[in-house]
Amino acid sequence: MGKRILIAIDNSRTSIEAVHYAAQLAQAIPPVAFTLFHIQAALSTYLTDEAQHKPSARRALEKVAAENRKKSTELLETAAQRLISKGVDASAIQLMSLPRSKGVADDILSYATAAMVDAILVGRRGASNLRQWLVGSVTANLVEHSQVVPIWVVDGTVGSSDILLAADGSRSSIRALDHLAFMLSGQPATAIKLLHIRPVLQDYCEIKLDGKDTEAAQSVLWDYDRHCMDDFHSQAVTVLQKNGLDIDDMELTTLDGKISVPKAILRYARDKGFGAIVMGRRGRGKSSFFGSISRGVFQRAENMALWVVP
Repeated sequence: MGKRILIAIDNSRTSIEAVHYAAQLAQAIPPVAFTLFHIQAALSTYLTDEAQHKPSARRALEKVAAENRKKSTELLETAAQRLISKGVDASAIQLMSLPRSKGVADDILSYATAAMVDAILVGRRGASNLRQWLVGSVTANLVEHSQVVPIWVVDGTVGSSDILLAADGSRSSIRALDHLAFMLSGQPATAIKLLHIRPVLQDYCEIKLDGKDTEAAQSVLWDYDRHCMDDFHSQAVTVLQKNGLDIDDMELTTLDGKISVPKAILRYARDKGFGAIVMGRRGRGKSSFFGSISRGVFQRAENMALWVVP
């Protein structure tokens, strides 16, 4: 079954890294096609208003718009040549340039949703300035506002095409499994690698309890965690079968949490040579943006891709 990935292109270094990662994935999860997508530079509001009643302003506006289209097309063609040079068939590449409408992130999401692409791939920007990234970057807005389409965010150079799914037993992690299983479907000898970190009491309660109370509370927490993962496993059977896979294709590793869960996930991924981590955007909590675990992984990931599934 074919898959289509939209790659958000701009003139940044992070955009080039996203293209390189896409070429790497083309070898790992074929058949896959790419839409290279760019939003043209914004037109002057003043010039747009003046063009409604001044012919000279209209001509100037048309000239600026034509120049924006030209630069956008050149940018996309350069990105396409990068993919082709790394072995991607030209027939699997589509170029799409659109004028800005609502805003870069909104325009990307609108097109991706209408085109029913399977994921949006984007380089992470603002990593050196976390405050700026959290409040305003295109990447953050894509991750926060995508309701349907998974967002794949690339940070730096990704050295491996191996993919790890971080599962906590939530409905969000089932959706993440569904997305990963679909992307890997049709591949021979497919193995889906999952990691589950058993939570410790400190992840939920900062109050220091005495010995017996701590032991009792930890026991309750692990019972709850076991129930969630048992339910996850039963739902995973249906998800894998839907994508032409078998439960035997799923390999689950469970570790006891001794440090923060995000750090444990990242440490395991790096030690085992994974290039990407797949996570649901929200875990067992009810936060409207990231859950605390996915947010922690996102903030710390370096030279890695994070697939965030709404």
